[in-house]
Amino acid sequence: MQSRYSHRQMIVHWLTALCLVAIIVLAWVMINAKEDTPFADSLYDWHGSFGIVVLVLTALRIVWRFIDKAPPLPASLAPWERALSAATFGLFYVLLLWMPITGYTAAAAAGYSLKFFSLVTIAPLVPKSDKLNSLMNTLHFVYGQWAVYTLILLHAAGVVFNVVGKRNGVLNRMLPAQVNEAAASGKPGPKH
Repeated sequence: MQSRYSHRQMIVHWLTALCLVAIIVLAWVMINAKEDTPFADSLYDWHGSFGIVVLVLTALRIVWRFIDKAPPLPASLAPWERALSAATFGLFYVLLLWMPITGYTAAAAAGYSLKFFSLVTIAPLVPKSDKLNSLMNTLHFVYGQWAVYTLILLHAAGVVFNVVGKRNGVLNRMLPAQVNEAAASGKPGPKH
């Protein structure tokens, strides 16, 4: 039985994490930028573009979970820890679909097109509607953003708790073997 996620799953996980960092930073900058900022539209486009990437990566990740099973959790985890882990990951998948869909729908309902990384324009796929825009903005900005922050903190706290407190190797499941071996030996990893 495998002791770590496949390289494909690791790559998708870490790409998703990097996209989330970019999305959050862009969101805070674009929301706090002055209205006449010349690059404001680009901030929204890049925020939305990273959101579309997360949507695609999450859809692929869900499909891969049926094909490429996750490694088992350490036997030392209590039933409540297993339940919390499963709930956190389940909610993460829902939110990683929810946020791009509600964000895109809010923008489209306001009549905005998305310039995907300034390369391709994605036209609004829903009719212009103030009511739909208001609903999607509420779902995205009011409920979704705080749920994302909460789950990121819960996930990070779980990692720290398992790495520092329990030292049970949970993080090793999401790191390549070379990183774990280098850390265990105290030597730098392989040079490429």
